[in-house]
Amino acid sequence: MMKWMQWLACVFVFLIVIVTASATVQGDASGQVSAELYLPIVVVPLPPPPPPVIYPFGRATNLGNNYNITAITHAGDDRLFIAVQRGIIYVMEVAPDGMSGTALATPFLNISGSVQSIWDPDSNWEEGLLGLVFHPNYAANGQFFVSYTETDTHDIILARFNVSASDPNQADRNSYVELLRQPKPVFTNDTGEHIGLVHNAGALHFGPDGYLYMSIGDGGPDPTQVASRPADIFKNGQRRDTLLGKILRIDVDRNDGSADCGVGNYAIPANNPFVDGPGGLCDEIWSYGWRNPWRFSFDTLTGDLFIGEVGEYVHDEIDVEPAGFGGRNYGWRCYQGTWQHTTECDGQMLTFPVYEYYIDDGTSVIGGFVYRGATYPSLYGLYLFTDFYDRTIQTLSAEYPNLPPKDLIAADATTPRWTTFGTDVNGDIYLGGIYNPMIYKIIVPDN
Repeated sequence: MMKWMQWLACVFVFLIVIVTASATVQGDASGQVSAELYLPIVVVPLPPPPPPVIYPFGRATNLGNNYNITAITHAGDDRLFIAVQRGIIYVMEVAPDGMSGTALATPFLNISGSVQSIWDPDSNWEEGLLGLVFHPNYAANGQFFVSYTETDTHDIILARFNVSASDPNQADRNSYVELLRQPKPVFTNDTGEHIGLVHNAGALHFGPDGYLYMSIGDGGPDPTQVASRPADIFKNGQRRDTLLGKILRIDVDRNDGSADCGVGNYAIPANNPFVDGPGGLCDEIWSYGWRNPWRFSFDTLTGDLFIGEVGEYVHDEIDVEPAGFGGRNYGWRCYQGTWQHTTECDGQMLTFPVYEYYIDDGTSVIGGFVYRGATYPSLYGLYLFTDFYDRTIQTLSAEYPNLPPKDLIAADATTPRWTTFGTDVNGDIYLGGIYNPMIYKIIVPDN
């Protein structure tokens, strides 16, 4: 119970005691006069709760600082699982009071030999182990899923693993099953032929419908590598015969041969919006018109989908999709937010963001989560997000997301460059950053 809640014991206070004689004398035989006591009640408002802060929770590894956090999640229990860009997943045991975590020395999974990861910010730093999610029925089937870029080919991979049968803190490396493979586009500029290395997205979440959702960016190239503005020179965001520039929805609990543009070992939900059988449109597509939807999440109360879409040198945006409303076109490369680049989408029905911001306010949005935990009531119903460069934690109302955002936690010179949000089994929210293996927890002091 928060200390400020203790004020509830003092809400009703007596400030003035007024004694007045009764209008009617009700005396006994001795002639004594009775009186009535009036106690006016004044309500004292509660003080506001203290502001939230970013709290150092624990290091994912003690092997150095050259680790970029790409995913923070849980497996339905009190542990946290931390994915780092170079292809390693660590287990973090959480203290009973929920205020610190200790990473186990032995990784849960190490696939760094299969993961293409370059950390040099002057080169490319968008590849690596990008997403991690545990099956909703993990306690029974032991399955979890990762997305990453593959060594040498740079292909985007979705794969399934199982936990070890003998150790809950170890994955079975040999249980690897590839579900989906998306090659990256090849482009030519004045220095020759190149594979697009950027805009890989990689977020993974199970929706309230039990299906697995995955984001894939348009694949590049980076706008600095070509003369075209906007980039996405292959128009992958608008094409529906490729998985690039999309959010996908697949059924990982069935394998009926219906996989269309992926490898297989999954099924296509019958009510996916563009199902047309083999060939033609990719049946895996849930929504399109994306540049690089790096992080998205579901509101666990409503099922609404919140997406952080990284723009190209103009606008970044937050999009909100009501639960179950697939098939939408979010506009790229015709638009960034409401900023029109081309007329290629004229006449089409587009979905515009609930919030967008110009490059002066940041350049890489990091989508977060709607807080639905019970630990910090003052955060309930707020969608938290940030920007890689600006680093301020902001909020939108999940109920009224079109209202202007509010700053929640300001950044200073010591604030890490955030790369991802995550949640634990209680719905509390965490942050990870670049060149920093520390995991941070958003807390409200005096809880």
